[in-house]
Amino acid sequence: MFDENQERTVQWVGQSKFQLGVAPVGPAGRRPHRFTRLQNALTGYRQIIRQVLAEYARYRPGNGEIETELVVDPERDHFELLHVGWDGVQRVHGPVIHIDIIGDKVWIQYDGTNRPVADELIAAGIPQQDIVLAWHPRDLRHHTGFAVG
Repeated sequence: MFDENQERTVQWVGQSKFQLGVAPVGPAGRRPHRFTRLQNALTGYRQIIRQVLAEYARYRPGNGEIETELVVDPERDHFELLHVGWDGVQRVHGPVIHIDIIGDKVWIQYDGTNRPVADELIAAGIPQQDIVLAWHPRDLRHHTGFAVG
């Protein structure tokens, strides 16, 4: 094992060094700034959202000729899963899931599934207190157990 005073640097990446068993530290040995931790969390949230929505995108409706499309706008942190196609003579086009990252929260704008996407995001590692169920009015969100926003 390592002595607490022993240097445990394994590699340099940019201006920060990563150490075994401890959080990344900056050149002066300080822990990352809050902004850096937030950016790291948001990067993880983006990856989780993509993975969860990609799993949902594997399923197609059983009726009609309907495709499932995953739309991601990484510049605006916007994620949507859509159904597009035809069910007989009826045109199908609309959201199944719509998620945005606003500030430091994951906002579920719409969830039209029978398997709640919020549960899947939590199971994948996004804390419940960082998820907003945006379809609920702001003054009622505190009853959901999720973030208010």
